[in-house]
Amino acid sequence: ATNREGDTFVGIKSELIDEKHSLTVYFPLGYKISQDDELVRNEIIQLLSVLQDYNDEQSQVASISPEQLLKTVRFPAQAYIRVISDYINNGYYKMSENEFRLGTSGPISWNRTRNQIEPIVTKNGFVFPHYVVRQHNETDKQLITEISKYCVFESYVKIGWLYGMPHVHKPQMTKELSVYKS
Repeated sequence: ATNREGDTFVGIKSELIDEKHSLTVYFPLGYKISQDDELVRNEIIQLLSVLQDYNDEQSQVASISPEQLLKTVRFPAQAYIRVISDYINNGYYKMSENEFRLGTSGPISWNRTRNQIEPIVTKNGFVFPHYVVRQHNETDKQLITEISKYCVFESYVKIGWLYGMPHVHKPQMTKELSVYKS
């Protein structure tokens, strides 16, 4: 912010210059920016956190001109920050939940079968007419993990410098790019 001609903007501006996004960070007037790169990165992250916590109506998208709105929407900084923070804290997302269905093939969940299926009583004991089995859909699980890796890579390319992250390799994609972006 320069405080000249009404320039009091504080935050990050994203501009499209020659088909490339350019980011500029604006700190409040009088703020002394550190000289150390690591401290500056932390200050930028803290600035974004404060701006997010104390967001007001004037800071909302509604007050942005249509031309600036297009530029803003094309660069979803908050989404990139969330993806990178989650990656740093938890690593790549991997589906760990199991899906269950009624069936006769697949690994049987005896606890679920006993709780959900009424057994048939015979003279030799109980017989379950159906079982609750774990459904394997590794293709979907693999695709979700691939999409997670793609999102982390895209976020790293856009704002990884902010976190001083080690290099994130471009993931091997098994599908068309449109699948990852849809």
